[in-house]
Amino acid sequence: MTGMYLALLSRTFRLQFQYRGETFFRIAGNIIRIYIQVCIWAALLGVSGAADGDVTLPDMVTYVAAAFVLRTLTRTTLAHKLADRVRDGSVAVDLIRPVPLIGYMFFEQLSENLFALVFSGLPVIIVSCAFWGLVLPSALNLALFILSALLAVLLMFYIEYIFGLFVFWIKNGTHMVMLVGGLFTVFSGATVPLWFYPPALAAVCEWLPFRLIAFEPISVYLGKYDAWQALRVILLQLVWAAVLIVSERLVWRAVQRRMFIQGG
Repeated sequence: MTGMYLALLSRTFRLQFQYRGETFFRIAGNIIRIYIQVCIWAALLGVSGAADGDVTLPDMVTYVAAAFVLRTLTRTTLAHKLADRVRDGSVAVDLIRPVPLIGYMFFEQLSENLFALVFSGLPVIIVSCAFWGLVLPSALNLALFILSALLAVLLMFYIEYIFGLFVFWIKNGTHMVMLVGGLFTVFSGATVPLWFYPPALAAVCEWLPFRLIAFEPISVYLGKYDAWQALRVILLQLVWAAVLIVSERLVWRAVQRRMFIQGG
């Protein structure tokens, strides 16, 4: 089974090389996007000062770069892919593969994201380091951040996959993509850190998993938490991962019952 997953990763990786021209435009677009965000934060912090005494402009530049890395790693198009497969009937082929559907889609998406990180994300980070400078973490914070980032990838995949499974009922993945994208933008802290959120909205974020995909891992990287607080973040990620895995199993069983009923 492991060999099948590695072969899938390799195949998807080779497929991405066919779009090399697109990669160059993606790099340029991402550099411009980060530059605009850095300028905005420089202006905001220069006018009003940091909202938190521990938040500085170098922190925010690093936050923007780290958020870009996490968005690249957690980006998913599962709802659209599932909707297309359901509409054209190719999902029937997916269901009889020796690899489970969820495993197939996870490694396919992971391969696409790793390709994007290496060939378009890494150049952007190098440019960010050269022009704006980034806060470098301690070895412990870096190790904890990597672990937290891996769990963030898992969390985002399961969230998107669970919402994507609803295309078996609604037949359109666009609405699911918009819903998940909106929830992530508002509650993850990827665009605006939760440090700057009003207390009421920040309290809502505490009860949702989206902050564990962006804000919390970046806070770990920046050293805003001590070791015990960082471990608490990772523990919360593990708890949410367990909740999402169980939820996915329940939704998948409902999908199987629906397919069985439709099949007679």
